[in-house]
Amino acid sequence: MYCDDDFDFEYDLADDDEFEDVKSFEDFLKEIGKTEKQVKQEYSKFMLWFEAMRQRLGLKNIQKALFCRSVCNALKNEYSEDLAQLWCLCFSEYSDFLFEKQEDLNDRDYMEYRVGRCSLLSDDIDSFMRRLGSESENREKFLSLCKNISYSDEIFLQIDFDDFCMIVTDGVGLEGKFLKDNLLYVCEKVSHSKEFSQIAPNIFYALLMRYPKKLSDKEGFIPDFEAATRFKEYKIGENNGKNQDIYFEHIAVYQALCDYFPSCDRNLCDAGFACMSNLFENETFDWHEFPLLTRPIDTELRDKYFSCFPNGMADNPIFTANDIHVSDMTAFEDFYDAKLAPKARIICHVREYLAHCGEPAEQYIAMLENNETDKCMKIIHDIIEKSEISPEFIKPEMSDIVNAVIMEETLENVSERVRAEMLDLLPFLQDKIKKIQ
Repeated sequence: MYCDDDFDFEYDLADDDEFEDVKSFEDFLKEIGKTEKQVKQEYSKFMLWFEAMRQRLGLKNIQKALFCRSVCNALKNEYSEDLAQLWCLCFSEYSDFLFEKQEDLNDRDYMEYRVGRCSLLSDDIDSFMRRLGSESENREKFLSLCKNISYSDEIFLQIDFDDFCMIVTDGVGLEGKFLKDNLLYVCEKVSHSKEFSQIAPNIFYALLMRYPKKLSDKEGFIPDFEAATRFKEYKIGENNGKNQDIYFEHIAVYQALCDYFPSCDRNLCDAGFACMSNLFENETFDWHEFPLLTRPIDTELRDKYFSCFPNGMADNPIFTANDIHVSDMTAFEDFYDAKLAPKARIICHVREYLAHCGEPAEQYIAMLENNETDKCMKIIHDIIEKSEISPEFIKPEMSDIVNAVIMEETLENVSERVRAEMLDLLPFLQDKIKKIQ
């Protein structure tokens, strides 16, 4: 929960999955196929645009919470591509350099960090904009393909049956007296269907994972393809020790099928998979294990870590004003507060109060706007008074740590509320961008 966010280009960038082997700025440039001159020119152009948009929004300082909220308010008044791009910017994990405390711009390492992040940020914005416009269109296309099925003598998708059958038996683990015959029938149908050939991974996934017994053991099994691809809701919020492993297997099989049929449009198939079940919404998975899958943008953004305070603990005014260490706060949460009797616990009372009361978040945002975060003790006193915390359980020697913890919970609540406000605009943006494209 608590961390220090010191930057280092090599290690910061290397923490990202897609660049886990990057060791230097030069390697990064090779990875993205650009020269140092190109990325620096792109950085300069981007920063000019960003500064112009900041002035357009009327912001005197670059506080991420204020920036995000200003973008939301502007979009509610009018749509523009620039504002939509700013909305995407706010959700990108690579945008934090714009809101962090600025270091010496003459420092080469620091500038390489900023230029590298800017390049990744620009790619993220472009990707988000494309997805905002195409996602609903892909969903509609998938549903249409499933309902309007046709067959022809023409072969639309070549399938090496013996090879595919081996994949099914060895990879998925299916076997049975009638498996080959039934699988051959399905392969023939998919190959000769203009519609199914476009979404082959989805069709085979549905039959392999939803009708394994019939596919293996029922002679002359003729599947109802439309029914097989209908939406099915799984109990993804529960974990009985087995179901989550089964759900993980579903995703792994689907991804393997996408890899097996590379000619199929991955974005179309992924949008279709989201139409078939709620498995893409499973919060227990580490989705970094499936880097090639594209989940619905609303699901991805709700799961994505989002903070209005990219400087970590340096954005907590109580932490910075007192001689507190991150380990002090971690120890308080993990070893002190958690072991108290329920009525004496502080963090759970604070979280429950903040979940139902938006006043502390609004008060702190106002303080950010007026550069008065040094007055935040009033917010902390109000929370202690109104959240049923018993003051006698706050030991005097721990008061600074408790105040810092309460402030950190408040900052997280600010981030949650700002993100919710931004996500409320998602349907509006999807509709606008879809019409323009």
